[in-house]
Amino acid sequence: ECNIERIDAAGVTSLRMTIDATNGAAPCIDEVECYSPEGLNIAPKAKLSSSGDFPGNAFHKLEHLTDGIRGNARSWISNQAGKGGVQLDFASPVEIAWIRWSRDGEDRPVYRDRLATAYRWEARFDSEEWRLVSSHRTRMSLPLAANDQVTRDWVPPQLAATLRGQ
Repeated sequence: ECNIERIDAAGVTSLRMTIDATNGAAPCIDEVECYSPEGLNIAPKAKLSSSGDFPGNAFHKLEHLTDGIRGNARSWISNQAGKGGVQLDFASPVEIAWIRWSRDGEDRPVYRDRLATAYRWEARFDSEEWRLVSSHRTRMSLPLAANDQVTRDWVPPQLAATLRGQ
């Protein structure tokens, strides 16, 4: 299952997700996608960093975070129980309309553990200050985002078509 964060932010130089709690164990994210208003995923262009990576496992590496392959077999896991964070740094300012992220984004998810339950997304612009752009309090889940009425009001058409196809 994926999660949708609508942020509508222009001039973003860095984006980070800080995870403060999970439903058990160290957090795991299989994919982060950052979409421009035109519907292009710009996350693969970002330089990645993290608070710490799960050691010694070829399936769970930081570079899997934006590789375009969804699923647990190519995911990132923090090295800290119940918390952690990832950061995307862009070479030049970008415009991000929405973020799509998942714990296990396969068509038929297998894993529901390690899910971030308390988190925040923050963006940095030209200054050194971070600004909150979304959090677990504002997250839209896939079933809600796939609803036609909600989609018309909230989700950009390019993403709506993707969600309905899942």
